[in-house]
Amino acid sequence: MESIPTDKTDLPVFYAGRYLDRVAEAGLLGDHAVLSDWDVLPSQLSRVMGRASTLVVLDMFSFPFESLTGDLRDVPLILLLPAQLDVKFLTTVFGRAAFERLGFFDRVVVGNTALWEELRHRYGWTEGQRVEVEDDRPERAAAEISAALEAESALLAPFGEGEYEADRYWTERGDALAGDAPHRAICSVHHGLRFNKAIHRVQAAALRPQFVAARGTQAEEVPFDVLEVGVGVGRWAASFDLAKTRFSGVDISEGMVEAARANFPECR
Repeated sequence: MESIPTDKTDLPVFYAGRYLDRVAEAGLLGDHAVLSDWDVLPSQLSRVMGRASTLVVLDMFSFPFESLTGDLRDVPLILLLPAQLDVKFLTTVFGRAAFERLGFFDRVVVGNTALWEELRHRYGWTEGQRVEVEDDRPERAAAEISAALEAESALLAPFGEGEYEADRYWTERGDALAGDAPHRAICSVHHGLRFNKAIHRVQAAALRPQFVAARGTQAEEVPFDVLEVGVGVGRWAASFDLAKTRFSGVDISEGMVEAARANFPECR
């Protein structure tokens, strides 16, 4: 049976590795944890990651990605790509270990647009997974990411007062989240990203065989038509080969539809 973590994860964790001293003095906001390479030894990783809502990896060269197993695979990742390296080097070193494990709830910090586009197409990432920072030095990037996570958390306060009205909630609230924190608008807006990533994993496991069955024996050269009602920011589009699929989506929130179009320019 698939497990889902309890929603007691509210601590952004920054893996600083070799940059511990610099990141520790970066002035990160709110409650957080900063880890060194000693803190992520196999005997300690599960303990230190128990409350992690997001794991920000600032030193990819020394982080043990292979240790992210079991419930730890549900911790959303934000990876700061090492600067001044080309696609061939990055995919050789981090392709199987890190890039192939990234899903809709994980993000990548990269300043070079050409590099981002090549990696995005190779691994099927969405535009919404890109995080842009003004300074990609680990301590500076950590401060910017910390501020962004704090701003996202502020959007989680209950919307409005009185009786719940679905259409008003998802038009106004959806539009706000789609622009500033699209990943917060998925599954359950009042739960953390780790919880929602786990929900998505369980849903995907249940839906994957249904998607295969829906296509059935249709010839590969014939486009597969998919319509999603309540498309949100488009997370299910990534489940299909968009080169062979005509994916369309509708949603009550115009902001959500705009975010989905930005994430998947190939879709309608």
